[in-house]
Amino acid sequence: MAVRRCFVINKMLVKVVATSGLLAGFLQTPMAPPMKLGLWETTSTTTMQMPGMQMPARSTKVRSCATAESWNKAFGSARQNKDCTLVNEKLTATHYSFDLSCSANNASGHGEMDFGNGTTGHGTMHMVVNAGGKAMTMDTSWDSKYVGADCGSVAPGSPEIIQ
Repeated sequence: MAVRRCFVINKMLVKVVATSGLLAGFLQTPMAPPMKLGLWETTSTTTMQMPGMQMPARSTKVRSCATAESWNKAFGSARQNKDCTLVNEKLTATHYSFDLSCSANNASGHGEMDFGNGTTGHGTMHMVVNAGGKAMTMDTSWDSKYVGADCGSVAPGSPEIIQ
């Protein structure tokens, strides 16, 4: 059960990391995207620890398509999530940080993102999920780079895992 929960959480994290350039949009009011729109490639590494067990680090590379529509659509999604609360949000033109607390899975965490010059991005996320009185810790870091204006076969909102 614990391994399955880790898999589900890791799968969910891939979606978050795949849209790391858009993540700020998921968590705040609308604004102009702080990065170029088009095809992005993101490499993420996640480590998970549970009491008595440390899983090996897992790296994933995904491609995602950022459009003005997907950016604007993303704003409403997180604000409609009644299970999670954001606090300590800080946003500048190049940096975003926040604390997150989710009641549905008894999770809390902290995230930071740097948007760089609009063609690169970097972020980290630290989450603690409490299940059955046991804490699972997940740490993820990712680096994103702009590939080009044409998304090709990658549809907005449907990241493509390439590695």
